[in-house]
Amino acid sequence: EKSIASGTSDEVWSILAVNKFDSTRKRMSVLVRSPPELGSIPMLLIKGADSSMLDPDICVGGDYIASGSLGDDRMKDMIQTIPNSFEESLEGCAEWEKSVLLNMQSQLGIFASEGLRTLVLGVRILSEHECDDW
Repeated sequence: EKSIASGTSDEVWSILAVNKFDSTRKRMSVLVRSPPELGSIPMLLIKGADSSMLDPDICVGGDYIASGSLGDDRMKDMIQTIPNSFEESLEGCAEWEKSVLLNMQSQLGIFASEGLRTLVLGVRILSEHECDDW
């Protein structure tokens, strides 16, 4: 368990498992459980090199980054579009995800051109079944 100070109170998160960084995976993973007051939700936290984290075999939507299938104008349109209903927001979810990933790729490219090293953080909420399997 790890205590984290947030403002005036502490949160105690349980560390359930750790996959240490290695040069083959180019990432590390930590399986945690949020405190009871936050729902005791199991989460998988992963950090790693952008090349491994955004790989289409690892990242849902990573194939959009690899192919660059959306143009800059289309991405700008998606970012500026606000859904009118919940159903409309569900339909736009995939498009929004693509735009976020392409924007991330653009920002990573800018950082790389300046000689900066980058890491990407991924978070996945797990079901109890997935947590037990992990």
